[in-house]
Amino acid sequence: MRRLTYFILPCYLFLYSGYIMGADLRGQLIGLSGAKIEVRCGDLQRSTTIAASNRFHITDLPANQSCFFKVSLGQAVSVRTPFHTRQNITDFNGSMRKIGNRIIVVRR
Repeated sequence: MRRLTYFILPCYLFLYSGYIMGADLRGQLIGLSGAKIEVRCGDLQRSTTIAASNRFHITDLPANQSCFFKVSLGQAVSVRTPFHTRQNITDFNGSMRKIGNRIIVVRR
């Protein structure tokens, strides 16, 4: 019985941790390749650079949470764009445009 407990407990913890921190944000933001996207979910912060293909992918976000992201390129910054993570993968596709020191993000 003890061996079974030692086997089940790590499996449970592994599955539970995947449930809490298993969401990804991915998508395509057309218009400003090379821009930095910064995601915040409460105290958690993740960031990446938008590739030349205009795609981005951020992993290990909390599942089923309200979050937001900001896009920056040099001195230009967007306003906070809210989104809600799903259990596994959240897609966010849109376009960006730089006007002065502001970046406008429009979801499609």
